[in-house]
Amino acid sequence: MSVEHGSARRIDPFLLVLAGATVLARFALAWSGVHLDMSAFGAKGSERYWQLLDPSWLRHDLWSSVWSLTMQPPLYNLAVGLWLHLPGGWQTPVAAVALTGCFLAISLATYATMVLLGVARGVAFVATLVLVVANPGQALFTTVPFYAEPTAALVTVTVWLAVRCVRRPTTGAAAWFSGIAATTALFNTSIQPVMVLIAIAIVLVGRRSAWRAIVLGSLVPCVALVGWSTVQFSRVGTPATSTWLGMNLTHVTFNHAPVGQLHRLLAEHRITKIATLAPFAPLSAYGIAPVVAGPAASAMALRPDGQPNFNNRAYATVSSRYLHDELTYLGIAPGHYATMVSRGLRIWAIPEDQYSLFFVDTQITGWENVYDNVVMLQGLRNRFSSLAEIAGEAPPLNQLSFTLIATSALSMLGTPLLMLCWRRRPELVIGLAVPWFLLTQAFIVTSLSEFGENDRFRFETGTTMITLSVVVLSVIIDRLRGRRRPGGLDQRLDALGWSHRATGVDPIDVREFEPENVSPLDQPVAT
Repeated sequence: MSVEHGSARRIDPFLLVLAGATVLARFALAWSGVHLDMSAFGAKGSERYWQLLDPSWLRHDLWSSVWSLTMQPPLYNLAVGLWLHLPGGWQTPVAAVALTGCFLAISLATYATMVLLGVARGVAFVATLVLVVANPGQALFTTVPFYAEPTAALVTVTVWLAVRCVRRPTTGAAAWFSGIAATTALFNTSIQPVMVLIAIAIVLVGRRSAWRAIVLGSLVPCVALVGWSTVQFSRVGTPATSTWLGMNLTHVTFNHAPVGQLHRLLAEHRITKIATLAPFAPLSAYGIAPVVAGPAASAMALRPDGQPNFNNRAYATVSSRYLHDELTYLGIAPGHYATMVSRGLRIWAIPEDQYSLFFVDTQITGWENVYDNVVMLQGLRNRFSSLAEIAGEAPPLNQLSFTLIATSALSMLGTPLLMLCWRRRPELVIGLAVPWFLLTQAFIVTSLSEFGENDRFRFETGTTMITLSVVVLSVIIDRLRGRRRPGGLDQRLDALGWSHRATGVDPIDVREFEPENVSPLDQPVAT
């Protein structure tokens, strides 16, 4: 992000400050005594929230284990397996540096996306500094070897690259966008391959005058996504990167349903016995024989530590049986389902520093309390443990963050209205449509099928929510101040190359705007 004067470029000072502040925040966390938590690498398999495959398979049979996955996408497991192959003395520092790098990518990409969408640099800087860098939850997620922080980084960078590609759809921009988006889908189940393919299609349709560049750039990532989905479908009958839908859905259906109601429906033969059984149990509990063919990661019923191996392909049968009965139950008791979804939405509005992994007092608890009260507008700190939430409890209204409620509404409801207002800038509408689609589909999928970890799901897409809400607020404030004033939003959008339909400017080859002559990351700094 720089401005050219002849052959010289000047770095955007806001970027430098954000980078320094992000690294400083991570060092301050370590200095206060909150270090990388390596306890999950102990001997107890039940503590391994970071990885569901047995580490011995990843250490000694990495490639076949990753290739045989049906419960999770492959790239996270591949990354963990490669990390486990590092010498013991390198594992902790490599994990710390990688997670800090994710935090840095989140803050810089958030700022860059806001600027690309027309937010004034000063506003984008303050919003990123306050809502991302200073957020204790963002820093705390860098202290656990878990896929949440890398997922948040991948989603944030994907959104920035999507807007960048829409603004100037070159082959390279399309390759970067589709490549990182595909990596996200093959890293975590929050964004499925089909959703990435739809996002790429939105860009292709919206910028169809550059269809050759987009198709060429996105060809390899699309082939990879379709290929893995085809492999999954041939194995377990679903193109999704996880076979857990039916088991996950029990969190909002059978787990908290009245026992008497379930037994009555069972006696009426409207559901089967599986509806009364606990999900994620050993295969023997369901009377289903394990699949014994293939590598150990997919053929063993139990892991070497004695825990169930949920990657055994027989769990696809378990999940499909659950799903069959759940769809029946949703038609019988939609009110119960709506109640559970509403409870999950309350957890969505809990600040991320109160996620179950951080449900203890730390050396920065004082900062957490101040930040959550002042910035997150949370009246009372959530005191529900993850076990209480899973037991069917939900935070009362006075423990919700009104900032998170407002940003959720502004981003998911305000963005479509903004797209209508900007219909004379069709490329900009597409630039908003892709991040809005990725955010909204993740919100819908997780909220309708999960209960208990909704705050983590919101964290993984939270910077997109922040970005879109700041864009919407900036437009509202700009219109109140007068849209044609010097240096206003319309002038910033013109300078960024977001063509206006009435100008007759070619949407692809906008040469007169100085930002087009610099790197897509780089934008001119006001002098």
